[in-house]
Amino acid sequence: MRRIVLVVCLSVFTSMAHADNVSQCKLNVKAQVEINAKADRAIFSFGIEGTGSTLRMAVGQAQNRISTITEGLKAIGLTESNFSTSHFRTDESIGRKAIILEKKEYKTSITITVSLDDFSLLEESILIVSDSEPDEFSGVKFILHDIEELKMTAMEKALKKARQKADLIAETMGVELEELISFTENTSIQDPQGHRGSRMPSAFNMSIDMPGAGGGGGSVFFSPQRKIVSNVEATILIKGKIKQVPESVSVSEL
Repeated sequence: MRRIVLVVCLSVFTSMAHADNVSQCKLNVKAQVEINAKADRAIFSFGIEGTGSTLRMAVGQAQNRISTITEGLKAIGLTESNFSTSHFRTDESIGRKAIILEKKEYKTSITITVSLDDFSLLEESILIVSDSEPDEFSGVKFILHDIEELKMTAMEKALKKARQKADLIAETMGVELEELISFTENTSIQDPQGHRGSRMPSAFNMSIDMPGAGGGGGSVFFSPQRKIVSNVEATILIKGKIKQVPESVSVSEL
């Protein structure tokens, strides 16, 4: 594929007696870099409900069930840092209904999110949660947890590639380059099929069917891969003045 690289020149007139028409020129180049990275964090969540004649009892019941699950997960190597409470809800309508029936009863729902960087623990973690029969169970979401660092790496490589292209063009033209004076950059994250991500571009989702979450064979959880694409357009100043150059010169880049 051939791309067009523009050398843009601005005319400058000197005040000397024998003034020359000279031009200060800039070289515009484009470069694209793709890097691939495997997802390095898995996230899933489970919901537990509790009921009781008081809200304290309902929360306590849910807490006991959650403790059973988290203790099982800790037994295989997870720690407190792997858990977070992502949702809490109490159903007040049950309390109001209970007043009419002269029987107080409260219901609460707590959702716990589990984050794992060690994928060797993922399958067993899911099975431990499933064995405890949670009231809700999400799918697995695979993410790149340090996506900004990967974007910066891609941009750095794209800028380096743009400079290499510019040096090659300058050598062909017989001119020298000075400093980079400006650049624009656009980075996108794509799935393995090359489609751009939408709402959560750094994540993959995998659904879990709890009734079928049995063992057998090796793990079915493999780290998916993402593609980070960085497009850069750089403007570099050409050293010295170029005489009698048209307003813009098109150079075909191989």
